Order: sequence, then C-alpha cells, then structure tokens
Amino acid sequence: MKVKRFEMILATVAVVLLASGCGSSSQQATDGGDDGSSGCTSDSDCPSGQICQDDGSCIADPDANRVTGTFNLTMGSSQMGSAEVTGKLDGKGLFMNLGGQVEFQMQIGVVHMELYGILTNNLLNALVLQLPTDPPIDQPVRFGQGGAARGTFDLVELDNDGYETGRTTQADIVGGEIVFSNFSLSNGQRVSGTLDVELLSR
Repeated sequence: MKVKRFEMILATVAVVLLASGCGSSSQQATDGGDDGSSGCTSDSDCPSGQICQDDGSCIADPDANRVTGTFNLTMGSSQMGSAEVTGKLDGKGLFMNLGGQVEFQMQIGVVHMELYGILTNNLLNALVLQLPTDPPIDQPVRFGQGGAARGTFDLVELDNDGYETGRTTQADIVGGEIVFSNFSLSNGQRVSGTLDVELLSR
C-alpha cells in the first residue's frame, strides 16, 4: 500500500512532535558499567541492550528490539484511524500514534496494514504488516519462522505536500504476534487489536 496524502498529519505536526519527543529520544547505552561489575546507577552505565537494576547490576533489556501496542483502523479507508505503539530498536525508542491504514489486496491474497509515527515534517516511521485474510478473533497470529504473518519496520520519506517519495527498511519482524479483536475484509469495517513483535535490524 502506498502511503496516501498526510494532510491531517502535517496539520498537526507541532502537537505530535511534542508528544513524540520523549518516545523517539535515544537511550543508547555507553559501556561504562563494565557488564555491571562496577555497578550502575542508570541505563547509560550499562552496555547497549542492557538496563540498570535497583541493585546496581546490568541485565538484558526485556524490551530491546520489541514493539507493542494497540490499533483501531477501518478497512479500505483513507482515514488514519488510531494507534498507540511503542518500543525500542537498537536502543532507540519508537513511538507511533498517528494511526495507520489497512486494505485487502485481493490480487495477492493478503491484508496489508501500516501503522505510523512522525519523526520530522518529512520523515515517518512505519510498522508494515502482511497478514492472512482469515485471522481468528482473539487468538494470536504469529510472526517469524512458521508464522502466517510477515512485517518490517520502515522509514518513510515525504515531500512538503505529504506524499511518499521513498522508504528504507530498517528491521524485519522476526517473532511475536498480533491479536485481532475486530476484523473484516469488507471496506468500512473495523480492524482493531493488539500486537507484540520482535525486531531484528538489517
């Protein structure tokens, strides 16, 4: 699915940038904790991919390279719907709350869904999902090896009018699941649910 014109996004850029400022800040760790042997007082004292515990030790970050959240979209609609998705990729926070788009691509027999977050006036992040056309309600659809779903995390470039001019895939979804609470292939029907997926940088 090509990203459609983002007039609503560009009209609300200032508000969204304030909301996403904390979510997109880098939390890249420095190697000051010596794997926790010298103790840590904050995550920045630990090696990349680890976090500081109350006892001063560094442990693997359970949220590293993971994205979780909720979405409520309308099948085949140009309206953006809503989404609240957060996560981390290589120590950097991800925040997507611009909603997204979902459509049934009959010619290839998949459902294509994208969820968006804003980075700058001309750059979005996007969680891009290829989903089966008959997912069960309230049951997980798996990503990764043997799973029925596929996906990537992309950076999407926009021109000053809000049209997509290019995109670069930053990571692949290599595990996790999506669970639908509402789903229909009919245009105008709700597509909503939750997701919890694992990313692997390219």
